[in-house]
Amino acid sequence: MLLPVAQRLRESGIAQPRILALTTAAVLAREAGFQPLGFADFVTPEDASALEIGGVLASDLPPSDVSKEESIAYLGLSFMSLVSEVGEAEAQRRYTAIGRQCFDFSSHPEQTAS
Repeated sequence: MLLPVAQRLRESGIAQPRILALTTAAVLAREAGFQPLGFADFVTPEDASALEIGGVLASDLPPSDVSKEESIAYLGLSFMSLVSEVGEAEAQRRYTAIGRQCFDFSSHPEQTAS
């Protein structure tokens, strides 16, 4: 929904939009001629342990149009955020039960898989 607006702004010369397009949305943004920002663009040196975890989690992913770097950042940062909310044991339980979809439910603990 954002792409037509961004394209119109770019074509009219009003602005050169930067789009935050996370994971699979980045593919569409690149196809539209944008250079989107993603999780990997916001990694800091303090995120080294999250990237380590993300690398382990990403090693199980099937091939995708999402870059390995983006997948590692997304998984690692999201997992560490979930750990900060529910603790490491519960975060691991959720990830084991439903995979990366558990990050969608992090603010709604009652919606985890049983």
